[in-house]
Amino acid sequence: MVFKNQKELESFLLKKCQSALSKAQDRVYAIIKRFLDQFYADYGPHEGGKFGYDRTYQLLNSLVKQRIV
Repeated sequence: MVFKNQKELESFLLKKCQSALSKAQDRVYAIIKRFLDQFYADYGPHEGGKFGYDRTYQLLNSLVKQRIV
């Protein structure tokens, strides 16, 4: 690939970097989500006897993706 000027090169690299970051973001999100799902599935809060508690699932539901700029 031949670039006519620095602006074309920057534009090309920016698109490639954004694509790579998006893929990395998706992978990290999936890994964290998998572990959070496993964490919440592994323990039932009422298994500990009469002193169980109700989970709020705040951590599980707080996982979000941010826009890549």
